[in-house]
Formats: sequence, structure tokens, C-alpha cells
Amino acid sequence: METFLLISNLALWAVVLIMLFVFFLFSKLVVDFLNRFQGAPARPVVRYDVGAKAPLFRDRDQHGDMIALAESNNRPTLLLFTMDLCQVCKGIVPEMNKLKQLAPDLRVIIVEKQEMNVAVTQPPQGVHFIRSNEIISTYNIKQVPEVYLLDESSTIVEKQVIKSFADIEAMLSKRGQLAS
Repeated sequence: METFLLISNLALWAVVLIMLFVFFLFSKLVVDFLNRFQGAPARPVVRYDVGAKAPLFRDRDQHGDMIALAESNNRPTLLLFTMDLCQVCKGIVPEMNKLKQLAPDLRVIIVEKQEMNVAVTQPPQGVHFIRSNEIISTYNIKQVPEVYLLDESSTIVEKQVIKSFADIEAMLSKRGQLAS
């Protein structure tokens, strides 16, 4: 009986030591995993001013077509950044069909912040509509609606926060982008 107690006591200590070793390894793995997140560098905030190259993006529009900023086909591009809950934006988006008549060579891309449980806005014919928080973040958009006008080589020639569709017309008129 005494040998049985000795063997069971030794076996118990062996199990305890193995469990401590496993616990130590598990703790080390958890610490390494958490350090990966802590050590990740924060993405620097970049401001894109007039004269700078616009950051390129590639995303799907409302029809599922892949839209790439770099593929402008030698046409100027108007980027309109909106948000679904913005009342001014809701007034501007439907008027974009008028813009396609005033500036037929202009490529228009509306980028809207992606919201949960919000119906997708239907843009006018010929206007690309992309829902992407990543593009909004890349362009560092803090206020909506904001407009970027890009030339054929994706260089920013004008940017401004707007209050109405008339602001877009005035910007394009100043740049000579409107059809006569």
C-alpha cells in the first residue's frame, strides 16, 4: 500500500509539472499574439492637397463592375465623397445626371461611407457608386460632401467641401470643364 501511495504521489507531481509547462507555453503564445497588435505601426494621416497625385483605388460599383481610379481613359474624374445620413448629400446625388449632361467627358465616381442596415442610394445613370470606408479613410475625409476634381493623370486639381450642386457647377465652370 505504501508503494502505491508513493507511485501515485510521484505521478501526481509529474502531471502538475507537465500542466505548468503547458500553461507556460500557452501564456507565451498569447503574449506573442497580443504583442503583434500592439507593435503594429499606426497608419500615418496623409493630406492630399491640390497638385498631389490622388491615391489609387480599385473597388466594385453598384453594378458589380470593378472601377479603378487609374483607368480613367484620359478623362478627368470627379470624386464625390458622401454619407448616407447626410441631408445635403441626398440633395446632390440625384442631380448628378444633370452633371453628365453639362460635362459629358467627365467621369463621376460617388464614394459613400458604408453604414450598417442602410439602403443603398441609387445614383443616376452613368455615375459609378462605391460604398467603401477604406477609400474614405485613405483620402482622410472628415466632412461630407467633399469633392475632388482630378485631371487625366489622376492629379488633384481642385478639392473642396461643398454645400450644394451649384458649388460643383461653379468649380467645373472655373476649370473650364463644362460643355458650352
